[in-house]
Amino acid sequence: MGILTILLSTHPHPPKEADSIINHKVTHFRLNGLFDEVHATREFHGSKGEFIVKILKERGIPKTKALMVGDHYRWDYKSAKDVGVDALLIESEYMRKDIQGRRIKRTIKKLSDVFSHV
Repeated sequence: MGILTILLSTHPHPPKEADSIINHKVTHFRLNGLFDEVHATREFHGSKGEFIVKILKERGIPKTKALMVGDHYRWDYKSAKDVGVDALLIESEYMRKDIQGRRIKRTIKKLSDVFSHV
């Protein structure tokens, strides 16, 4: 489908260690073939949004052609929206605790539901 998939995971460890940990997890769960790139982002709310913008600029992709899919309102959904990128939240118990009182219209029940949004 020509879709670039990039995993961004917020991580509290120093950059090199965080990248190593997240890459180990991707390998452990045999997810390597799902992602074109894997990156750990820093543990502050704007980090993921900044990383998204950097990747889009490097690849010459307009924000209108990007979509963040995540399970956490502040770290995923809001980070993307704050930099002008569309976002979806995956419905989960984890997500429900996070949004407390916010109305989020763009949610999906399972990852395969993403295709109805692309």
